[in-house]
Amino acid sequence: MIRRLHAITWVLMLSGITGCTNDPSLEARDRTPTISGEVEVEDENGETSSQVDDPRNVEPPGESEPHENAEDEIPWSFSSGSEIESGIRLDVEETEKGEIELVITAVQLENVFGIAFHLNFNPNVIEFLSGTSTDVLRDNTNDATSVVRTETGSIRFGTARIPPPPQFGGGQNLTGMNLDGAVIARFQMGRVAPGKAQLEMPMHHRDLRNTQLETIQFELQSGDLTLQEKGGAL
Repeated sequence: MIRRLHAITWVLMLSGITGCTNDPSLEARDRTPTISGEVEVEDENGETSSQVDDPRNVEPPGESEPHENAEDEIPWSFSSGSEIESGIRLDVEETEKGEIELVITAVQLENVFGIAFHLNFNPNVIEFLSGTSTDVLRDNTNDATSVVRTETGSIRFGTARIPPPPQFGGGQNLTGMNLDGAVIARFQMGRVAPGKAQLEMPMHHRDLRNTQLETIQFELQSGDLTLQEKGGAL
């Protein structure tokens, strides 16, 4: 238990979640940080609900045709950026419920010990509904801890292997993982209004660390998500 609490502190520091705003106007929209592949959402009455791991396969990236799940839904399209050799890829899918799903996937990464990023979006176009961490850094020798928190227009995510680094209560023998094609996390988004979703993972808010806690240089493959006016593109 103590080791896991130390690990949560390590992930919070890695992802910058401890720097979240304390603006009370955002309090009702904040999601409580949770661990082990669950994202817990707390409503105004203090009741919570959670979702568990959902490690489904990811479709190959590329430009998609406009999607429309039902007559009352806003159609959307996604144009993927140029393919990368090593880094993190952002894809967009649609769930059976008609929700837009942002899928974060690792591409040719080696000796990964921790992953963290902020994923920003236009809250006037889409909104965060729920999320799942696949605990991609867990294997048969090491556990992993994941933390997710949201603010208006931003998702803050961090995951790392256990035990954490020595300065966070862990041991000296750290092992990393090689990841290629593994889904890191999925975020389900609701449709608000037509427009550009403006998906962004700022360089100063994305971080990969190896077992020496050194920063791993990597590329980001993102794309343009557009919610369209019914009957035609924007």
